[in-house]
Amino acid sequence: MCVKMLARNGRSGFHPCGNRSRPAQRDCRERRQLGGGPVQSALALALASFRTVITTGGGDAAAEGIPALIRQRGHAALCLDGGRQQGPRRGFARTLVRPMSEAEHREGHAMTDLARATLGGGCFWCLEPLFRDLKGVTDVVCGYAGGHVPNPTYEQVCGKTTGHAEVVQVTFDPAVLTYADLIRLFLVIHDPTTKDRQGADVGPQYRSVILTHHDEQARVARAVIEEIGKAGIWNAPIVTEVAPLEAFWPAEAYHQRYFERNPFAGYCRAVIAPKVAKFRKAHAARLKAA
Repeated sequence: MCVKMLARNGRSGFHPCGNRSRPAQRDCRERRQLGGGPVQSALALALASFRTVITTGGGDAAAEGIPALIRQRGHAALCLDGGRQQGPRRGFARTLVRPMSEAEHREGHAMTDLARATLGGGCFWCLEPLFRDLKGVTDVVCGYAGGHVPNPTYEQVCGKTTGHAEVVQVTFDPAVLTYADLIRLFLVIHDPTTKDRQGADVGPQYRSVILTHHDEQARVARAVIEEIGKAGIWNAPIVTEVAPLEAFWPAEAYHQRYFERNPFAGYCRAVIAPKVAKFRKAHAARLKAA
């Protein structure tokens, strides 16, 4: 059962997955209406950027050796789940969406050299602020992918019957941040050795997954997984799934920039903030200027 805690307006309740109590259902309804005043207006404007399902994207080729950062700082400094489970050895609105056509895809890539990566590693609230901090990253969108239900809701995904994982779609400049390095970072900022779970969040929607936009991304992803496995960063086999991306469905507006907008929420303070602080300390050279 997911025990992602919700704390708003002095109340606490369980995240709706695996918990269908009346308080949880009421909290779910309230979260759909999250906003009130200027925040709601900002979220409404943000929806304009969530209307297209991205099915393809660019990527980077070369898979290099273990980054110098791993050699210099050691494994535990790079991994955010140290000391938990099998960690390192040291220890709203919904909107109808449609797939992007090939013509739109070609037109978009004729105008930009940016690429996309779609990654799932537990709660997307946790991953989004980490990737957003990186040099070369221009956008991060929380969403759902890897399943069979079109345009799913958060509640449907939490019901564990859609096949979807919570993912982030990262738009980045490969000239600044290579796809290979992005995957290396991904494999050390979550635990890729636990199947269908991250910490207390349990279920197939929390699986470790790399959804590739083309064959070269798949090749690089598998090469980096092998590289990290041989480096012995984790003391258990990596179980991260690599599969082609069929469709990406942006999540509800209240999920976007959740940590940034709700820094004092219980889950943000207890779970996300420590991860963000550790990430920024370990990867200071890779972060955007403040």
